[in-house]
Amino acid sequence: MSDKEEKDMISNKKDVQKTTTASNAAVLNIAKMGMNNYKKTLSRLAKN
Repeated sequence: MSDKEEKDMISNKKDVQKTTTASNAAVLNIAKMGMNNYKKTLSRLAKN
């Protein structure tokens, strides 16, 4: 394997890690939003 090929593979791996991190962050944000909505709904129900 040439040096260039190796560098390309390493940079591809980094890109994949970035996208994975980004999608994990998105999933976490959605989960947080869901939890907040859930808590709001619970407190509304508790008030009624």
